Amino acid sequence: MKKVFVEVPKHLGTSQPKALYILFFAELWERFSFYGMRALLILYMTSELLFNDTKAYNIYGIYTALVYAAPVIGGYLADNYLGNRNAIFLGGVIITLGHCCLALPFKESLFYGLAFIIVGTGFFKANVTSLLGQFYEKGDVRRDAGFTLFYMGINLGACLAPLVCGYIGKKLGWHYGFGTAGIGMLLGMVVLLRSAQTLEGAGSPPAKINLKQPLGGGLTPYRLVVIGSILSVALFSLCLNFYHVMGHFLNIFGIISLVWVLGIAYRCERDDRKAILTLLVMFLFFMIFWAGYEQAGSSINLFTDRHVDRFLFGWEIPVPWFQSIPPFFVITMAPLFSAIWMKLGRRNLEPLPPTKFGLGLLQSGLGFGCLLIGIKTADTQGVTSAIWLILAYFFHASGELSISPVGLSMVTKLSPPRFVSFMMGILFLSVSFGNYLAALVARIFGAPEQPLQTSDKLGSLQCFSHTYEFLAYFLLIASIAMFLISPFIRKVFEKHL
Repeated sequence: MKKVFVEVPKHLGTSQPKALYILFFAELWERFSFYGMRALLILYMTSELLFNDTKAYNIYGIYTALVYAAPVIGGYLADNYLGNRNAIFLGGVIITLGHCCLALPFKESLFYGLAFIIVGTGFFKANVTSLLGQFYEKGDVRRDAGFTLFYMGINLGACLAPLVCGYIGKKLGWHYGFGTAGIGMLLGMVVLLRSAQTLEGAGSPPAKINLKQPLGGGLTPYRLVVIGSILSVALFSLCLNFYHVMGHFLNIFGIISLVWVLGIAYRCERDDRKAILTLLVMFLFFMIFWAGYEQAGSSINLFTDRHVDRFLFGWEIPVPWFQSIPPFFVITMAPLFSAIWMKLGRRNLEPLPPTKFGLGLLQSGLGFGCLLIGIKTADTQGVTSAIWLILAYFFHASGELSISPVGLSMVTKLSPPRFVSFMMGILFLSVSFGNYLAALVARIFGAPEQPLQTSDKLGSLQCFSHTYEFLAYFLLIASIAMFLISPFIRKVFEKHL
């Protein structure tokens, strides 16, 4: 009897590319550095530098907005000049320098340190994700599962960072905590350098670009990028100092970026044009989700400090440690979500990204509902049980797993190949505006015009109540809108499966 051999497509296998685990570890340490600093930042500004809530929210919002806006430029430079790998290495070095600045015991080092991190993240963030996408072929059912596992690495770093940096910052001083975060970034760079061969040449510069080509005066294309990065650090430092006018510049940058993307879409073929326009719609809901989620580092951090019962058997839990709860839930639930997407994918039953987005927005809204219950049940001193905060973080984390890794994977699926890093940058730009919107909401609803007295706990609690009530309804309405829009964009996603 003649034997018939059937070749099983590579993408139907269950194992993930080796590069996933290298990039997983590198991203883990980059996120360790970012979330370690993030857990301390607003507490440092309000308690050490004595900034009022309004000023702290503004600086925090502008900083996080710029961190996620910078990948637009970093993605463009990687696509057209540097390549993903060069951009990632350059970004890691610049981020490390930023944490070195923050470790200096000077007030003035705050803005320079944040500016270095903004520029470095611009090179690192979008490109490490885009590089991972190159190891999956079109139609690979492992993609969403792989990105979910990758996202678990992000959250492992985010979980460890507040515990380690928060403890060191509390015991030894704020600047030691910031410096510890920088050590994490340095470890991530060591991992990438030692494992470069595993990346198999992926993420190289475009064939027509020679980064070492002499341009005169000792300059090369690569050195020009480095010089531009240093100048950008000075510019962003000024932006943080003059935060009150930065909102206008962000809006202008957003409009320019939108016109830029629409111009690219107009020049593309019909299918690619539809895919890019669909991504823009999804980015709007991505922004709305992060407007809620990023309260964790700002208003929820202060809410935890001022109104949550943090005593456990007579011991007071450090405030930054609560920042480890959302990533802990993500880590523990990520394998489950990954397995569910894989199983449903093999049966052609996996929900499309719009459905997942709708579920994620709904869960985030429920999280703020939990905070509202906690506020309503607070005692006469304005102190509420930590269980409501933990429940809120649980819903936020489950919503994050339905949106964030799916969004990363979605960009690598729908974007035309030559624009993947740039579109990943636009995705992070939507996160940028989500962060800016988060700070705006916290400031409008949670920061009174006249500073409250330290003893006015109930007045302070009322401000947080206004913030979380608005966000609960806002996210619920966004969830309903996402479900209503889903049928109109379904075909675009089905075409790019």
